[in-house]
Amino acid sequence: MRAGSGLAPGRTKDSRPCLRTLRMDLPLAAGYVVTIELGLYFIPASLNDPARRERFHDCVNWPLAEQHPHLGGVRIDDNLLVPPGTPEDLTASIPKSL
Repeated sequence: MRAGSGLAPGRTKDSRPCLRTLRMDLPLAAGYVVTIELGLYFIPASLNDPARRERFHDCVNWPLAEQHPHLGGVRIDDNLLVPPGTPEDLTASIPKSL
């Protein structure tokens, strides 16, 4: 079993802003275990910025976000096993709600 990270042989780091911090650029193969790391961070400057609120008014539940600044942030890491068929979420039974 191999946990993937880094670049596949022959690939170069992508300099585009949306991809330059990408830590894994590998084709997945059966037997790999990978971690999907989602994060949500409650940053007061972002939460209180009127322009940001307007820009993301339709995709952020602002009243809910305002209830949880004391958390600082939330990370949800899912570990996936890549079998020959459909990936298996090894962390599916872990609760992921407030």
